[in-house]
Amino acid sequence: MSITTDEIQDLFMNQIDCGSVVASQFSDETNRSASDLMKACSGFGGGLFCGETCGAIAAANVVIGLKYGIDTPGDEEGKTELIKKVSEFNARMHEKYPSFLCTNLLGSDLATAAESGKMMQFCPNFCKEVIDTLKEII
Repeated sequence: MSITTDEIQDLFMNQIDCGSVVASQFSDETNRSASDLMKACSGFGGGLFCGETCGAIAAANVVIGLKYGIDTPGDEEGKTELIKKVSEFNARMHEKYPSFLCTNLLGSDLATAAESGKMMQFCPNFCKEVIDTLKEII
């Protein structure tokens, strides 16, 4: 059963950011604990806490790397599969979102988005979309 937008919003209210939310949903696929995945991606919130690349997007690429990444020099076939999965995920997300920068996704800087409530409206739904898209790809 997939996490709901309301559950994501509850996690946000309890200091769990987008990257951790996304990564934690892929414990089975990566053979890693949800806790370890959350910790590994906890520095991604708020676009690395400066409005840059969205943490949900960054975490999705970490999950792809854990599932399809290579650790053997010369593994051309593995590298091709990794690039295929990353490219497919990014292309699918770019169909709807031309930019992965938090400031562009939110239409303002992080402080303004937080104060206006835009962050809590947009980010849980975006995380859910990232999770659902990633589940289809991997």
